[in-house]
Amino acid sequence: KDYGLVKLTEKGKQKVLKYNLETMKLTKPEKWDGKWRLVIYDIAQLKRRQQTALRLMFRQLEFLPLQKSVYLTPYPCEKEVTFLREFFGVGEEVLYMTVEQLEHQDMYKLHFGLT
Repeated sequence: KDYGLVKLTEKGKQKVLKYNLETMKLTKPEKWDGKWRLVIYDIAQLKRRQQTALRLMFRQLEFLPLQKSVYLTPYPCEKEVTFLREFFGVGEEVLYMTVEQLEHQDMYKLHFGLT
């Protein structure tokens, strides 16, 4: 996949061997912990390529897009999101949250096969 030009941070360079972007997947626990993971981003227009690459990675990781820059998953993924932020150099522009209650969550449970 061609994500365009992306410059690695030093931390990203050190961690790149831990992950293969093309095969990265989230580990799905046997039993869901009942918590939702939301990733929200507001990436500057100057970093359009990083924004596109990050969005493609969220889709590859099977996140559900809730809005243009809001993605949802029920699976733990803080390490992966932290890695992607560092790798694409967008750390402060991406927010990771764990929430226990979400409007319309029955619909999301159904989407992820958690019912």
